[in-house]
Formats: sequence, structure tokens, C-alpha cells
Amino acid sequence: MKSTRMHWSLYFLVVTLGIAVLGAVLGMLAFVLIGLITGADFKLIALVRNGAETGAFYFTLWAPGIAVVLCVKRAYENRQPPA
Repeated sequence: MKSTRMHWSLYFLVVTLGIAVLGAVLGMLAFVLIGLITGADFKLIALVRNGAETGAFYFTLWAPGIAVVLCVKRAYENRQPPA
């Protein structure tokens, strides 16, 4: 059975959500690490929540643009004749 390629819209959503989740995780780690280093007077759960929100926000600003570029790159590579 021949495997089918993922449709570009699904690929776009997967890349966008993946980048947003990556931003949330990196934001959580950064806020907790910096909070512990600087001795911030916040509870751990507050640092995690604020880090996830901030990281996801900033990464989500860039995610659609990166996903569009990757979709166009993938479409271009699929249209090229095999070498």
C-alpha cells in the first residue's frame, strides 16, 4: 500500500502547533531557571504558568511564518524531478 503525503494544511497546523508547544516548554524552563537563579519571590507554579504563556505567545508570533516557508519549501521539493 502506498503511503500518502500529508496535505499542506495539516502540515501547516502541525508545524504551527509544534512550534507553539516548543515555545511553551522553553518558556517554562527559562522562567523557572531564571526565577531560581535570581531568587524571585514567586511560587513555582506561577513561574511555570507565566513561562508557558509568554513562551507560547512569542513563539506563536513566528510559527505561522515559519510554517508557510516550510510548506512552500516542501511543495517545491516535491515538484522537482528525482535526481
